[in-house]
Amino acid sequence: MEPLKQDGPAPRLPWYNRLPTALARYAWARLPPRTQRRIQRTTAVTLIVLFVLQLVLKFGMTGPAKTVGLPAFRSFIHAPADLESFGISLLGGKARITGLKIGNPEGFNEPDMFTAEDIRVNMGILRGCIGIIDVDRCRVRDGHFNLIINSGGETNLLKLLASIPPSPFP
Repeated sequence: MEPLKQDGPAPRLPWYNRLPTALARYAWARLPPRTQRRIQRTTAVTLIVLFVLQLVLKFGMTGPAKTVGLPAFRSFIHAPADLESFGISLLGGKARITGLKIGNPEGFNEPDMFTAEDIRVNMGILRGCIGIIDVDRCRVRDGHFNLIINSGGETNLLKLLASIPPSPFP
């Protein structure tokens, strides 16, 4: 396949598409040099902070998730649970959980009720800062769910759901 060839220079954008850039350049040129330097420093510091925050959320969340989040989750569901890694992409609005295992409640022989090698969730993370998380899409790869009935006639899922306290929200 041949690359597209263009005859002559690129077409010029109409004036209404160039106007915001021209106004921004005009306004920037009229600012005092001290103010320009302050704006440049503030922008650079903001970008560096966002970059470091993204790195921490992407690669540094496994430790806190295992030490703080996982014990709270275990006590909430009253069953064993484990995960390999956890990361959040702040700018992409994605979360990724790898190696999630949720064990069976007491009274069942099988070790795991649910296992998933990779879980990816697309959500509005920035809105989560105010307490609202909208999940757009959730994809589970290599997920296995074992529904087991013990000798007493109980299923592992119903026993697990019965041990979870009801939500205080309607």
